[in-house]
Amino acid sequence: MKVTHIHDRTLQGDLREEYPNEYEEAVGADEPLRNPRRYQYMPEIRTLSDAVEFAEQVWRRRNPGSLKTYLRHVREFQRWAYRFLAHPCVLERIDRFDLARYRWWLENRGTHQGDKLAPSSVQLKMDSIAALYKVLVSQGVVEPLKNPVRSLESEHVRRARKRRRPNQPLRLSIENLQRLVSLPREAGYLGLRDEVLLLTQAFWGLRPVEITWLKLSSLTESTLYFERAKHNYPGSFWVTDPYRNLFADMEHQYGLQPYHAMFLSQYKTPISTRSVEKIIHRYGEKIGLLELTPRDFRVTLETFLDEHYTEAERDAYMGYIPQETARGHYVRVPDTTIQHMFETWVELILGSSEEHHLV
Repeated sequence: MKVTHIHDRTLQGDLREEYPNEYEEAVGADEPLRNPRRYQYMPEIRTLSDAVEFAEQVWRRRNPGSLKTYLRHVREFQRWAYRFLAHPCVLERIDRFDLARYRWWLENRGTHQGDKLAPSSVQLKMDSIAALYKVLVSQGVVEPLKNPVRSLESEHVRRARKRRRPNQPLRLSIENLQRLVSLPREAGYLGLRDEVLLLTQAFWGLRPVEITWLKLSSLTESTLYFERAKHNYPGSFWVTDPYRNLFADMEHQYGLQPYHAMFLSQYKTPISTRSVEKIIHRYGEKIGLLELTPRDFRVTLETFLDEHYTEAERDAYMGYIPQETARGHYVRVPDTTIQHMFETWVELILGSSEEHHLV
């Protein structure tokens, strides 16, 4: 890729007079003389090599240590692409599945000592590739929706992820979860709402914001569909009549429409995330669990899945990104398997009681 630097204002004036159209297209019609030392790339960036060279120009303003690390990682990816991909030169043809192959290759290759790379080392290399595409997106070289690293976990998302195996005993054990969903329903609409909310939390361990996203239209016939936060994949599960009848009762008591929120406050407004936390906290106190949070449902569910299923099956149930980015190119968990996991979990926490046999 040819990069043209224009430092001399006299030369700029000569070029502008002799080639006005080409000059404005290359340098910019609005501010051609404001920053004469700014780099300008003349041709369109088409190859991975061009992209790395262009990003290097941008990264030179960074800390020298960061620049060295970024370049080492992206050039390693460049060498891998030329070795393993059928189209290593075409930037626009590199997709998320190619990045999935590269992550898998990093996780399974050996070091000089014969050991595998640590997960943190693998993620650091993937972060450098994400930084490369961040530059390309910010400069308009790659469209945001065509960015193949959109589904890669960011540092913020990784820090927000919960531990798979907690170091301390579970706050919400399966026995306590069974007691929680067996509490008698309180009177009125709010009691019905709380029962459905607790069951939904027990089944899928949704985040509070995901609870607020649910609408009555999320339940169509026998399928409940819900969005997940943090770029996780949506959930879709088949439920039977008893569970759907609870939603029908809520709709009838409040006269709701399909576009209304599934869970409402006492003022008939969509419930807030803070209200979700307060409801769970209040019901936790009834069974002697102080400071019960929505996270406790999620940790209990993940711990059960981690002990009884494979990592790919667990990620598929929870909708985690690694199913697509790290191993999705090689492992596909059938929907029937996920549905069977759901039914097994519900049978465990609800038992065989006819009163709670909802799925």
